[in-house]
Formats: sequence, C-alpha cells, structure tokens
Amino acid sequence: MSMSGWPDESATLLGAQPAALVIATFQPGEGFRHLHVHHRHWELFAVRSGLVHFRVGDRSEERGSGESQIVEPRTPHSFVALGPHPAEVAMVVSPPDIVDMIVKLGEAGDDKTLIGSIMRRYDSELVTPAHR
Repeated sequence: MSMSGWPDESATLLGAQPAALVIATFQPGEGFRHLHVHHRHWELFAVRSGLVHFRVGDRSEERGSGESQIVEPRTPHSFVALGPHPAEVAMVVSPPDIVDMIVKLGEAGDDKTLIGSIMRRYDSELVTPAHR
C-alpha cells in the first residue's frame, strides 16, 4: 500500500468535525482484510480506480471507479482490492487521529496481536478473522 494526503493536517467537514484525507493505492489482495470496528471514527472510501470489495455490517459489496462506501462508527467492516489492477482509493476519515493508526497498521504486517494492540489505542478492535 502506498499513501499520500493530509497526514499532518486536517480539514473541517460535516458540521465542524475535523477530518483527514488519505489517498492510498492497494495492490490486488491488499486492503484491511480483518473485520473490525471503530467506536468513534467514520470513514468514507471513494474508489478512484480499480475495484474494491467491502464488507460493511452484514452486506458484501464491490465498488469500482467513481463509487463510494461510507462506514459509520461501530459498524463492522473490511475491504480488499480485487485484481487484476491496483485500486486507488481516497479515504476521508474523522476524527483525523485515525490516520496515525492507518500508518501504524500498514507497518504491522499480519501480526494479529500487534494489530489488536494498535487498534485499541485508537478506540477500535478486530471482530472476526480475515476477509475472504
């Protein structure tokens, strides 16, 4: 995964709630495969190119270029880029401290103990095994 965006500053969206924008490129099979929840964060995923499979609550959806997916706080979700091409995704997240978590998780590999520890620091948690 490669990222760019506003990791050090935030914008104000949704009635004075701070938010951050991250642009990420996911190779086929990459994403955040672990079903998880954020207890105080919301996320908006806008697929700029490629195809992404989302699990959100009890729904399973594919989103392609020009389509988006909103994930509200306390909603179990996961996502993975589908092949054969990389997916570029713009993510708007609020509050913006979740960007720090995204960066740390990107460095954690697939170590579930480390992933769980990082997520707890940001009021988030894993809920089931990996996305398939």
